[in-house]
Amino acid sequence: MAGDGFALALTFRPTQPPLPEGQGGYSRKGPRPYQASYYYSMPHLRVGGTVQRGAASDQVTGEAWLDREWSSDYLAPDAQGWDWTGLNFDDGSALMAFRIRRKGGGTVWRGGSFRAADGRVTLLAPQELAFRPLQTWRSGATGAVYPVSQQLSVRLPGGVRQWTLRPLFAAQELDSRGGGLPVYWEGAVSTAGGRGYLELTGYDRPLTM
Repeated sequence: MAGDGFALALTFRPTQPPLPEGQGGYSRKGPRPYQASYYYSMPHLRVGGTVQRGAASDQVTGEAWLDREWSSDYLAPDAQGWDWTGLNFDDGSALMAFRIRRKGGGTVWRGGSFRAADGRVTLLAPQELAFRPLQTWRSGATGAVYPVSQQLSVRLPGGVRQWTLRPLFAAQELDSRGGGLPVYWEGAVSTAGGRGYLELTGYDRPLTM
């Protein structure tokens, strides 16, 4: 992949089996059963390759997360947007969690999954997780205010776990209106014992799909 002043040549290799989200890959997104998606994740992908910046080329390695999701009716009519995170932990475990936010405040739906290092998967019901904003960032380009740092609480078989998600840097907004797509915040975050990605949509205006 090449851009203005840089190029990426990366290879992604699975280290774990695909993770079907929801019930066998059918992931609910609202109170009605058809508000859902078919969805699987591939955490802990091994990454290697080169990053070219101008004339300089550097070898890089790391970890990645791949999602594949498709749906014909994703958002409930009263949904504003969503907060989503995918986290790779150092012990080999992985967490996906999301909330669909309601217009005017509140939550339409929550869900997710936790795969432990030994491969056991815990599906997360709406009442078993919560996002709490800790710090916001206002975009100078769009005026949208995003909760770029959040505390995520998840009830697992061993008790409630909490992770604080902190952005690597605040300005990770993507303005895709020129291509007919929405404005949203999508960026890298770190947390205790891991790292991952946070996606925030519907903060400049209600998301339509």
